[in-house]
Amino acid sequence: MQSSLIQTGPLSEYSAKEAGPIIIALAFVIAMGGMVAAAIIVCGWRGAKSMGINWVHKKIEIVCR
Repeated sequence: MQSSLIQTGPLSEYSAKEAGPIIIALAFVIAMGGMVAAAIIVCGWRGAKSMGINWVHKKIEIVCR
């Protein structure tokens, strides 16, 4: 049998490294979805001119048309 230069590690090594970025990405998607839902509630379906998030002060700014 030929030996290979490429070897795979145990699956436990890969799953531990991927959990953090996946959780951060999900939190970002949930935050953006919440901001869009808030803009629809405040301004109506097509009423938001611009939206922004200030992560430092934990504040959302929604400008209606």
